[in-house]
Amino acid sequence: MAGMDMGTPAAEEEEAAPAEEAAPAGTPADETTTAEAQAGVQNIVGCLMSGNFEGTVALLTPELIQSYFGMATLYDVLASDALEDAPYNDVQTGEVLTYDDGSVSVELTRATTPYQVSAERWTLVQDQGYWKLLTIEEHEAPAPEGDTAVVGVTMTEYAFEPNVPSVVQMPVITFHLVNAGVEDHEMVLLRLPEGSTLEQVMEDPALQNVTEEIGFGFAAPGDQTDVALVGLEPGVYTMICFVTAPDGEEHVMKGMVAEFEVTAAS
Repeated sequence: MAGMDMGTPAAEEEEAAPAEEAAPAGTPADETTTAEAQAGVQNIVGCLMSGNFEGTVALLTPELIQSYFGMATLYDVLASDALEDAPYNDVQTGEVLTYDDGSVSVELTRATTPYQVSAERWTLVQDQGYWKLLTIEEHEAPAPEGDTAVVGVTMTEYAFEPNVPSVVQMPVITFHLVNAGVEDHEMVLLRLPEGSTLEQVMEDPALQNVTEEIGFGFAAPGDQTDVALVGLEPGVYTMICFVTAPDGEEHVMKGMVAEFEVTAAS
C-alpha cells in the first residue's frame, strides 16, 4: 500500500525471532494523561495529513524510524516518499494506558479507505515536552455493525482461492484471509476503471490514479486475518498481492491475481 501504512512494518525479519517476553501490563491513565496522550496522537496525525513531514519526523523516535521504516535517520525518511499519501483519515482515539517506564499506549482507529477501518496501538514517550511515537502495533478493529457476508480466501504461491466466486451485496463483507503458503502474502482489493484491464492499469499512471483501493490485508505464513469492508457496491473487484518473492519479482507478476464479484441484492 502506498504511503505510511502503519499496519505492516517496512522491514520484515527473514528469520524467526526468538520468543519475546510478555509485554508489561499497563494501568488506565488518569483524565489529564489521557487527554494529553490523545492530543499527542492527533498532533502527529495532523502534521502527517497536512503535509508537514518535517514536523512529523520530529515527533518520531529513532527507534521507530529504524524499526518501522528500516532507515537510519529522520533525514532518510524525509528523502524518501514513505510519508506521502498516508492513509490516516478520520482518526479516533480510545483507551490510554500508562507504564512503569513513563510511556503510554493509545488505541486508535483510522479509515484506511472509505470502506475499511483499521485499528492500532501507538506507544508514546515524552521528550522535551512533546509526545513522540515509539512503537506501532496492529490492534483488533471493532467489528462493523450490520448484516455480514464472510468470504474465505486461501493465499498460496502464487494464487488467491476464494471459497465462492461472488457474494450478494451486504452492508458488511468480510474477507477471511488464510496464508497457506510459505511466503508472506497480502490482499490488496481494487476496483479498476471501467473497461480497463489490470495490465493496462499497471502500465498507465493515469489509470492508476483513478483506480480505487478498496481494502488491504496481510498475513504471514500460517497466519490469518479478517478484512471487514462496509458499503461495497455491486461490481467486479480485483485481488492482487504486491509482496516481493525471494527472486525479486512481485507476486502479482507471478499470477497472484483474482477477480471477485459483488452482485446486486434481488
